[in-house]
Amino acid sequence: MRLDLLRAKRVVRRCGVLAAVALAGWLAATPVPAADEAAPAAVPAAVEQAPEEPPLIEPAAREAVKRMVQALGDAQAMSFEYETSYDSLQDDGELLEFGTHGEITIRRPDRLRGEVWYRDGRHLVYAYDGAKFALYGAGQNVYASTPRTGDLDSLVDFLRDDIGLKMPVADLFLSDLKQLLIENVVAARYIGKEKIDGDEVEHVSLRLRVGVDVQLWIRTKDGLPGRIALNYATAEGRPSFRADIDDWDLKPNAKDSRFVLAMPKGAREIPFASRPKRADVEVEPQDAAPPEGTR
Repeated sequence: MRLDLLRAKRVVRRCGVLAAVALAGWLAATPVPAADEAAPAAVPAAVEQAPEEPPLIEPAAREAVKRMVQALGDAQAMSFEYETSYDSLQDDGELLEFGTHGEITIRRPDRLRGEVWYRDGRHLVYAYDGAKFALYGAGQNVYASTPRTGDLDSLVDFLRDDIGLKMPVADLFLSDLKQLLIENVVAARYIGKEKIDGDEVEHVSLRLRVGVDVQLWIRTKDGLPGRIALNYATAEGRPSFRADIDDWDLKPNAKDSRFVLAMPKGAREIPFASRPKRADVEVEPQDAAPPEGTR
């Protein structure tokens, strides 16, 4: 199951992701009362009409997510670190947990640098300078690169779909985040204020029409996400994905040189591993599929 953060849209071929929050629809959302149309005249007035049901999209949840979308959309550059854990359904039906630690720096519209450490010891470094994407496997001292142009949206699609490099929190910096949050929410609930690593956060839960439940913990001080959790309610085994996000910097080192990957002495160039195309509706978590020899 593809556990790409905030990408329920792309889980069923760009059908919706993080969830969200029908921002436009929310503005017009009103509670729907359940009136008793057949109440007899003798029934006391106090019980002639059932109480109103709570709104499916709570205004406080809407406002919290709007702040997050605004904060991320306004940033022309950003860097952050993340810690993920995700479930992977095995062939025998057992659900196992895996995870990564990573860091990402971006500069819109077409610069990206990232580093990821897997629990099994793999360590990958990758960079995109607007003209070439390069990936280095530190453990084996091998690398692969390919010419590539386009914005970050097209790059992330290429890495996920063609190369198989998992980008678990990429939706946080893609340009269609607001659109994704408008299209797919069917319910949103404001849980309340909590604390994560000393930061006050607003805890929001969202339900998507594509069968994904999303929880967000949004920092009150700046609108940036501190934690994300996804549960694939309709998928076999109900796998889940979790990410803690910290060390946010909206003014990082984003010079051109930051996005050029210099290879260590003796690094051997190898081709990217071929990756079979998957059905659009298949949702299976993918590990990174870097060049052969870097696994």
